[in-house]
Amino acid sequence: MAELAAVEIVIICIILAITLVIGFVNRANGENAGRAKASLLTITVSIVVTFSSSIAMMGVPSEYWKYGPRYCIIGLTYIPVAIVVCKYFIPRFCGHGFESSFEILTRRFDKNTSKLAISIYLFQCSIYLGVTLYAPAQALVAILPSPGLITILSILFLICIITTALGGMKAVLVSDLFYGCVMIFGQSWILISGFREALTNSTKYEFPEYNYDVQKFSLYSIWDSGIGGFFMCLYLYGVNQASIQRYLSASSVSDAKQRVYFYHRRRFS
Repeated sequence: MAELAAVEIVIICIILAITLVIGFVNRANGENAGRAKASLLTITVSIVVTFSSSIAMMGVPSEYWKYGPRYCIIGLTYIPVAIVVCKYFIPRFCGHGFESSFEILTRRFDKNTSKLAISIYLFQCSIYLGVTLYAPAQALVAILPSPGLITILSILFLICIITTALGGMKAVLVSDLFYGCVMIFGQSWILISGFREALTNSTKYEFPEYNYDVQKFSLYSIWDSGIGGFFMCLYLYGVNQASIQRYLSASSVSDAKQRVYFYHRRRFS
């Protein structure tokens, strides 16, 4: 079993300490989603970090390698999704004093409808977390001793709970910004190391033969990646509680729209 080096342990402790500091610093400004008033950069990076799970980090490169450019069809849906979200969804959420999507359902319908939506959302999140946490769980099992694994995970959970409880939505957004910088550094390091290994390695990499026919009823065609991808992204960025929390943290409706356009423009590019 691989073991963590001393410098890696120090880096992890520093990252966790910074997370706690963010919570304590923002404890006086721990606002709810509707009053956080975060900047363009903070909310944009927060949305990116929220949907940059291990599924995307590990699944997208392998799927692109296997199926080729057809996978990029889903990227074409970001522009129409951004237009629809900014025109029809954000004006209904922002500027009305709401703090969550479930509060909107309570006012629009009743508490039973809101409870039903919360139950469905929690069920969906439970399934999603079970899949997206599998990759980091495998990494932790590989490098951490079994007797101390539960203790270390408990410390991680406790730090997240303390930071969120003290700093509120403001601490969540600032923490996302910090972890976004950590992710960019880590992914850049992986890319540089990969290119260096590919240039120095004499092994020739052969790409598989790709099928460019996007009209068939097959995986990553215009039907599932184009039309299906549009409605999937519309759910993620239009009515998902994680996205709506970020929109409500903007100072105004126009600022929320700018964040959506900026985020989807970066995703498309």
